[in-house]
This record gives sequence, structure tokens and C-alpha cells, in this order.
Amino acid sequence: MVPTLNLGSRRKGTRHLWGRHLCLYNLNNNYVATHTSKQQLRQELRQYRLSLSTTQQAQAAIRLAHNLKHLRQFRSSQRIACYLASDGEIETATIIDDIWAMGKQCYLPVLNQSRIHPLRFAHFNEDSALVTNRFDIPEPVIHPRNLVHAVNLDLILLPLVGFDTRGNRLGMGGGFYDRCLQFMNRRQFWQNPTLVGLAYHQQLSDKIRPDAWDVKLHAIVTDQEIILAK
Repeated sequence: MVPTLNLGSRRKGTRHLWGRHLCLYNLNNNYVATHTSKQQLRQELRQYRLSLSTTQQAQAAIRLAHNLKHLRQFRSSQRIACYLASDGEIETATIIDDIWAMGKQCYLPVLNQSRIHPLRFAHFNEDSALVTNRFDIPEPVIHPRNLVHAVNLDLILLPLVGFDTRGNRLGMGGGFYDRCLQFMNRRQFWQNPTLVGLAYHQQLSDKIRPDAWDVKLHAIVTDQEIILAK
């Protein structure tokens, strides 16, 4: 029998997932990445977000959720993909609660066996059962035929390690989102989805060097601002 997790009631939401990571570093709020290597930059930015206390993470997540509600694309979208935070990523509990409260449909990423489409999305509600994937990230228990392709969503909220004001995104290095969203590089043929990264403001860096296959974000929402990609 596959062990599952259940998120319980809307009142509880996903807030019981907060505080899963220990404070490993004590970097100040003016942290700036200084190395240009992707791996070095990834390590430094991960260290920053892992350094935040549970209280700091929760406060930043609430501020980000407030900012996101002011984004026109969020208000107008009905089918929205989000994620459950891991490895110090900014929490999405309040955002998921807002999606439900506003009568929108929430989806979560699910790892897929396909090498071409390694990531699809599953409908997610208060009663959804969850099971951890090979990266120890919870994802909905769902039959593969019920998974949704990214093109069928209105908005995808993406986790990230770093970003710049041009919409370039530095991920964890697995390339799951980039492969899933390759059709977006032929944007003239596709209207959906809008891609919005979620991050702490301090994950902003001017050292990101995108590869040819990287898919750009349309906007980034942080705990301090909304940044529309230039």
C-alpha cells in the first residue's frame, strides 16, 4: 500500500508544511551573489533561503501572497498551477488557500515518466491525497491519464533559485520545467500559460546566464514587489 498524505480542511490549508527546514546559515538581508558559475550561484542562493528562520519564511510568504493578488494575470486566471515548497523555497500555503477561496482551480506538478514531457500537472483540492516523489516532494495521487499538460493551464507559478529582471530563471538544475515548457519558446503559436516565478527578493541576481533552451518568465513576484520581465 502506498503511503499518502492528506492536507485536511481548507482552514488548515497547507500551513502545517511550514518550518520543515533548519536554519543552516546566518547571512544578512543584503546578501549578493558574487560568482558567475551556475553551480556556485545556485549554491549561494540556496544558502540564503535556507538561512531564513521559520518566522521569516512565513512572514515573507504572506507578503508575497498579498503582492500576487495584485497581479492582473493572477486575478484573471482560472486554472492555476502552484507548488509545495521544498529546500527553502518560499512557501505557497497562503497562495493555495487564496486560489481555493477565490473559486479557482489549483494544480500541482507531478513527475512524469516521459523524457519529452517530464512534468505534468494534477488537480489539487483540500481532500487530495499526496505521496512523496523521488525528491521527497509531495504530489497528488492521480492516474496518469488525468494529468494535465502545461498548455491547458492559464497560469503557472514556478519555484526558482534565482532570477533577474529580464525574466531569466535559475532552477535546481533538473530541467523539468524547461523541458515541460519548451513549446513556450514558440510563443507566437501559444497564448497560455503565463509564467510567474515566486521568490524572496534577495534571490534577484544579475549573474544569471541563460542557456538557449531556458524558458523565460513573464513576471516574478517576491515578498517586496512585482517585477514584469523586460
